Amino acid sequence: MKTHRHLWELTGTFTTEEQIILYEKCPCGVERERKPTKKEKAIIAMRENCNDGMYKTYIDMMMGIGSAITRDSALEVVNHTAEDHPDEVIVVNVDDDAMTGGKLVFVDHKKESSYFGTSFVFLPFHPAEKPTQFFMYPKTAKKMRGAFASLVKKISGSKIVEEVSVDA
Repeated sequence: MKTHRHLWELTGTFTTEEQIILYEKCPCGVERERKPTKKEKAIIAMRENCNDGMYKTYIDMMMGIGSAITRDSALEVVNHTAEDHPDEVIVVNVDDDAMTGGKLVFVDHKKESSYFGTSFVFLPFHPAEKPTQFFMYPKTAKKMRGAFASLVKKISGSKIVEEVSVDA
C-alpha cells in the first residue's frame, strides 16, 4: 500500500475556556483534530484578545497563509480576506527584481474611529520564498500614503508606458 506524507492545512478552530482544538485536512481527504502548539496557542489568544479585534483580520489572514499548502491556497486566503474586509484590506499586484510578480497586501488596523497602523505583507510569486511582513505606525503610514499620493500626482500628467502584466 502506497503512503504519502500528509500536508495539513488548517480548516478551523474550536475554543472554550478549557481547551483549544485545531481542525486540519490533507488534500488526500484525511482529516484530523489536534491540540495547538504553544506558539499557536499564543497566536490564538492574541487574535481573540487583541485590542478589541483591531488585529483580528490580519492575524486570521496570516494564520491562513501560514497553514496554506501551496502558493495558490495562500493567495486564496488573501483574496477571501480582501473580499470579506474591503475597508481593511487592499491587495496590489507588484513585480519583484526577478520580474516574477507577487502581491503586496495592506491591512489597516482600526476599530470604529481608532487607527493603530497598517501591516504590509509581500507574497512573492516563487513558492520557496516566504512572505515578508512589516508594520507602520500612523505617522509613518501617513508618510507612505503621502509618498503614494505624490507618485500618483507625478504620473497623472505623464505618458504611461504600457506595462506587461503578469498577474500573480
